[in-house]
Amino acid sequence: MKKKLVKIVGLLLISYCSIFHTNTTLNAQCAVCRTSVESLDGDDSEIKEGVNSGILYLMGIPYVILIGSIWLAIRYHKAQKEEEKLIKEKSKIDDTPLA
Repeated sequence: MKKKLVKIVGLLLISYCSIFHTNTTLNAQCAVCRTSVESLDGDDSEIKEGVNSGILYLMGIPYVILIGSIWLAIRYHKAQKEEEKLIKEKSKIDDTPLA
């Protein structure tokens, strides 16, 4: 179980690094955003970069939510296992005969 989790986290980390830490400019613009940016007059590169950065930011939010949900589920699962282990140990102690 732990090895599988490590592999999944490693894969997510590699994916994150390859997507968000590249030196190339990513053009993550939908058709509506692209049309509105192209309609700007002159060289408003700051506005264009701002729109592109905003789109990339919004694209990353679902991944953050997904990773956070997985982390919480794993944490909850570990807490449940620990609680079951403590209950079993307590029941063993309670079942021992008094001498």
